[in-house]
Amino acid sequence: MRVQLKEIQLRNFISIGNKVLTIDFREGLFRVTGENLDNNTKNGTGKSSVFCDGLMFGLFGKPLRKINIPDLPNTINNRKNCEIKLTFSLENKNYMIYRGINPTFLKLYENYNVGDEDAKCNDNEKQDSAKKFTQKRIDELIGANYNTYSHLLIMSNSYATPFLDLRNDQKRQIVEDILGISIFGDMSEVAKNESLSLKGNVNVTTKEYEVSSSNFESLKSNHRKLKKMSNEFTLNKKNRLTELKTHLSSLKSDIKLLEAKTNDEKIKEKIVSLKNHLDKNKKKKNKIYVNKQVNERTIKSNERVIIQLEGKPVCPLCNTETNSKHIEDHMFNLINEVNNKKVEVENETKQISEVESKIESINSKIAELNDKLAICIDNFNKLQQLNFDKTRTETEVEKVKSEKNNFLELINEEELNNKQTEIKELEDKLNTYSVEREYYEYIRKLLSDSGIKNYVIKKVVKFWNLKVNYYLNKLNAEFTIKFDESLNALIKSRNRDELQYHSFSGGEKARIDVAILLSIIDISKLQNSIDLNVMVIDELLDSGLDETGREDVLNLFKDMSIKQNKSIYVISHNPNLPVDLFNKEITLYKKNGFTYV
Repeated sequence: MRVQLKEIQLRNFISIGNKVLTIDFREGLFRVTGENLDNNTKNGTGKSSVFCDGLMFGLFGKPLRKINIPDLPNTINNRKNCEIKLTFSLENKNYMIYRGINPTFLKLYENYNVGDEDAKCNDNEKQDSAKKFTQKRIDELIGANYNTYSHLLIMSNSYATPFLDLRNDQKRQIVEDILGISIFGDMSEVAKNESLSLKGNVNVTTKEYEVSSSNFESLKSNHRKLKKMSNEFTLNKKNRLTELKTHLSSLKSDIKLLEAKTNDEKIKEKIVSLKNHLDKNKKKKNKIYVNKQVNERTIKSNERVIIQLEGKPVCPLCNTETNSKHIEDHMFNLINEVNNKKVEVENETKQISEVESKIESINSKIAELNDKLAICIDNFNKLQQLNFDKTRTETEVEKVKSEKNNFLELINEEELNNKQTEIKELEDKLNTYSVEREYYEYIRKLLSDSGIKNYVIKKVVKFWNLKVNYYLNKLNAEFTIKFDESLNALIKSRNRDELQYHSFSGGEKARIDVAILLSIIDISKLQNSIDLNVMVIDELLDSGLDETGREDVLNLFKDMSIKQNKSIYVISHNPNLPVDLFNKEITLYKKNGFTYV
């Protein structure tokens, strides 16, 4: 993946003023020098500011040198409007990074066209709400981070840490980046985060499952209780209805029987009729009794007169003598009348006896009927009570029938089924999370430093050792380097003595650093991971290397610029560099504190 840097524009950056300074990155080997017109020296013109700090700040928002971000804006112009525009292409697509301080901003333009940054609204501008997300997108595009680019883009004795002085983790990061396997680290981190996320999901889902299971058991228990209560209610209702209906049937039967026995109208009519007959007989008796008394009095009166007539010859009625014909006739009449009256009295007595017998018979019948009537009345009262009981029982039956089984409403089958479905879903989620977590743990292990990355590095180290020693031989070094799988370097002299990096002279260390850099670039091109068209060599040739060493290094750079179409900038104060190796010399000037070309 070739990252083709095209142009950098700097404004109010360190010593650069408000006038924009532009550098076009063209193919070739370029010497970068400086003229400080303020003090007539070659130093302090801003060469490192433009080619080292400017490039790194444009790409990553961090200069190569240890300069605080607030100190980057030009002090003469009140530290305002510090801006860098860096254009590059990647796979035939143009991009622009537009970064500023005071005001601070970061913009990335994809499918960049000249002037996009000046448009108020532009679809090509891909700016996130937070700078770190925009920077992350830039890192993804160019394929590596600040540390890797600081070694691939810039070689400096003064500002960049030599590769062999880096910690092993820093070395590994660079090697992983150039091999294109750093993505495995990102993938491993993603797998780790996914695993942790899934672990959290498992824990949360387990808790949810436990709570749901507990709720489900409670629901089932409550469901069973409610069903039991519902069944008991139904059975009780059925039994009560059966009892009530049986009782009601019995009442109806009793009522029917009593209704047949409670027909008292005829009895009452008979009683009334008998009472009327009784009254007539009583009247008849009284009438006969009165007639009898009258006749008895007549008999007594006549018998007294007869006795009187028998003892006294004089008639008490007419004062005539009793032996008179008149007396005799009179006595005869009286005796006949007495005899007749006695016959009448006898008949009347007999009649009274007959009437009294009838009266007694009637009273007996009335009493018998009254007894029957009393029984009817008692039956009627009982019938009324039975009818009341019947009505009450019928009401009770309807009431029982209308009783609602409220337990059925409380038995929420849908809730139970939903909870069961929820538990099944949670079980499925747990199984899914567990399987996914096992997968991500496997991926994490596979992508770990001891996994596939170590395998790739192990395979590449052999080629790397060949390349670095190839370049050491080209630079006429009297030693060899061998990297192991942990990226530890074993340096040996021609006679096989083991040597330490810091035991070498400046020129020898420069050869080592150049050989390592060029071998790393070759590996990067071989892996098609990171291929930069720009290299900056900052003051590497100004000390340590002798004339032959400088020429050897420059010849390698010249050859690289041609064969790999690179733009290589050699920042140097050394006036004795072979001019014929350079395509062009670029001079930066500084006047009144401002750098310009």
